[in-house]
Amino acid sequence: KALVWYWAGEWYYAEQDYPLAEKNLLRALELMEYADEKSISDNLAMLGLTYMRQSKYEEALRYMYRCYRLDSESGDSDRISSSLNMIAGTLLAAGNPEEAEGYILRAIAFAKSANTPPSRSAVIYGMASEIENRLDHKEQALLYADSACMVEATTGNRYKMAVRQTQKASILVSMGRFSEAEVILAQEVPYFREAGDQLSLAIALNKRGQAASGMGHRDEAVEYLSEAIDICQRIGNPYNEAYAQRAIYEILYKSNPEAARVHLERYHQLKDSLYSHATAEQLARFNAEFGRDELEKEKEQLTRRNHRL
Repeated sequence: KALVWYWAGEWYYAEQDYPLAEKNLLRALELMEYADEKSISDNLAMLGLTYMRQSKYEEALRYMYRCYRLDSESGDSDRISSSLNMIAGTLLAAGNPEEAEGYILRAIAFAKSANTPPSRSAVIYGMASEIENRLDHKEQALLYADSACMVEATTGNRYKMAVRQTQKASILVSMGRFSEAEVILAQEVPYFREAGDQLSLAIALNKRGQAASGMGHRDEAVEYLSEAIDICQRIGNPYNEAYAQRAIYEILYKSNPEAARVHLERYHQLKDSLYSHATAEQLARFNAEFGRDELEKEKEQLTRRNHRL
């Protein structure tokens, strides 16, 4: 029974219906009293990711910490690396890239000691790239992004390659290299649209809008960002919606201040909602707990864990 609920939760997560995924995974956890620790860890990991996708960072960290504790006790370096990567990503999303950096560097070290397969190594390098980018370590971020792309190229996975390329484009946008980013995103936006991956499409549209704005193509930028907002509202992803709302405000505030004000108000509403889940005190408490014990992959990780179950 526990596995049936778990698989249902995993399926809804893959479908990006995070509230239903949460409901099924919580039910599975209730039924796992006599399950082995790896199965419990898998369920905790999925719950953490589900809460993270809903920007509920405190809840995400709570389940990820429990997952990390079980993985640490198992001594499995590959699983430990995966847990550390999830925690790093959640800390980054919660606005704490300084703490996230320590966890992702430890994740890389564990992955190397475990001889982690290329698909999972690419995920970890990709996360390291995002964290270094947020810390404004642009060249290091680009190096990690290139490493992720090179490793992913060996797997032949077109979807994952599109994700890595989008991450690289994001860094190029932050470096002001807008035309280079646009070349990448012009390929990946249609791919995600055809693949039906709404979350990745929203992220790519967000970045394409910023690239278009940087090149002075403001109408195109607003079009891309508006679509990203629509998708984020539909799937319930306030984190990426906030970025798009802020970007549209910055484009419109001179030419159309009234419309810009609406986007700015929505941005502040989202920002307040997001960070009410993860205050500095809460993050500090979780970080202290993780430190005492020493910290997507998503589709590949789900497949691997399914096989184990």
